Amino acid sequence: MTATYSSRRRADARYRGVVYGLDVIDHDTGQIVRNDYVGQTRQRGRGRENQHRDSQPWADLIVGSPRVLWEGLCTDVELDEMERLFIQEPPTGERPRLNWLLNEDNPRHVPKWVLVDQRHERDDREGRPRWVPVDERRREGLLEWESAPVQPTRQPKVRRPWSSRRRHLTGLGVAQAVLLLAGWLALLVYGQWRQETALAVVVASLVLPVWVWAGCPIRRRGRRKAAARVRKRLQWRRSR
Repeated sequence: MTATYSSRRRADARYRGVVYGLDVIDHDTGQIVRNDYVGQTRQRGRGRENQHRDSQPWADLIVGSPRVLWEGLCTDVELDEMERLFIQEPPTGERPRLNWLLNEDNPRHVPKWVLVDQRHERDDREGRPRWVPVDERRREGLLEWESAPVQPTRQPKVRRPWSSRRRHLTGLGVAQAVLLLAGWLALLVYGQWRQETALAVVVASLVLPVWVWAGCPIRRRGRRKAAARVRKRLQWRRSR
C-alpha cells in the first residue's frame, strides 16, 4: 500500500490515480505470475516501476511494465479503497503474493524475510553483490561518513625572523672578532709578543664577541622591574 497523501493537498480533492499490477517471475518455478504485486500511484507507471527496481528484493524478477488495473479521478481515501479491493478481492480471484499490507490473511503470501533470502540466493548464484534494503544502505553510508579517518595535517615550521636589535648585535660581534683577530696577527708578526701572551690576548678578545653574539644576556634592572609588573598583572587577572 502506497501513501499518497500530501500536506499541501486537500483531503477531499480529486486527482488522477492509478492502481497497477506487476508481473513477477516465481522464484521456485520460473513461471510468470500476473499481478503478483498490486500498488497505487499518482505518478506515471514507468516512474513508479523505477522506484520498485531499487527498493524491493523481488525487483530483479519483474517482467515488463506495470499493468493499469484501474485509473480515474479520486481522493486519497478512494484510491486506498481501490487498492484494497484489488489486493483482497481481485476480479480474477488470485490475490497477489508479494504485498504485505492488507495481505496478511492471504495463504499464498510470501513473507519479507523469505523474499530477501531468495534474492540473496539469486545474487550468489549469479555472482553479484547481495541486495541490501534501502534503509540499511543509508545507515551504512552514514556510519562510513562518521567513521572516516581524519588525515593528520603536518604543521609547517615557522622560522622567526631576527629582530633589528639582534641583527645589529650580530654584525657588531662579527666586526669585533675580525678586528681583534687582525690586530692580534699584526702584533704577533710585527711586535715582540711571546706566544703565551698572544694566547691570553686571544682568549680575552673572544669573550666580547661571544657575549655580543649571545645577545648580551645580562638582565638589567629595568627588565627585572618590567617582568615583575607582568607577573603582578597576571596574578591580578587570575584572582578576579
